[in-house]
Amino acid sequence: MSKNQVKPKSSDLALFVNFDASKFTTKTPVATTVEQQEPKDEIGKFLLSEKQPMLQDIERQLTPRQSVSERTQSVVPNVSQAITGIHISDIDFWAMNILVERNGMASRKEKQCPSILSVTSVPQPNKVLDSIRCQIDKILLSQQALALYNFKIGEGILAHFCEQQSNQQVIDEQEILQEKLASMQRERKNNIVYLIQKMIRNK
Repeated sequence: MSKNQVKPKSSDLALFVNFDASKFTTKTPVATTVEQQEPKDEIGKFLLSEKQPMLQDIERQLTPRQSVSERTQSVVPNVSQAITGIHISDIDFWAMNILVERNGMASRKEKQCPSILSVTSVPQPNKVLDSIRCQIDKILLSQQALALYNFKIGEGILAHFCEQQSNQQVIDEQEILQEKLASMQRERKNNIVYLIQKMIRNK
C-alpha cells in the first residue's frame, strides 16, 4: 500500500501555498455606487434650485388677494370712527341751533309783548340742552345706522368685485404657472438626460 501511494507534486503544493483568499472574494461595487451618488446629488441640487423660484412666485401671487381683505378690514373701523365723530359734532351743532332759535323766538315775543314774558327768555339750563341733544341723537343714530348699512352694502359689493377679479387673476396665473411647469419639466428632462450621458462618458 505504501508503494502505491502517489506523492503530490511540488507544483500542486505551490498552488495551495500561494492561495490567497482575498483575491477570490466577491467585489462589491463600492466605487460604482459612489460614482452614481454624486450625479444624483447634482440632479437633486439642480431640481431644488429650479423649484425655489416657482415657490417664490406662488407666494408673491397669493399676497395681493390676502392684502385686499386686510385693507377692507382696516377701512371698517376708520369709517365707523369718522361717522361717530361727525355724529357727535352734528348733535352739538343742531342742539345749539335749536337753542339759539328758541332764545331768538323768546326775545322777539318779549319785544312784541313786554308784559307777557316767556320763560324761554331765560337762558336755557343744561338739562334742556341735554334733552334737545337726546332727541337729535335719536335722529342722527338712525341716520348713522343707515350710513353704516349702506357702507356695509358697498363693502360687500367691493369685496365681491375684488373676489371676482382675484378669481380671474388666479385662473390666469394658474394657466401661466402650468405653462411654466411644463417648460420646466421639459428642461429638467433634457438636463437629466445630459447628466446621464455625461456619467456614461466619464465611465
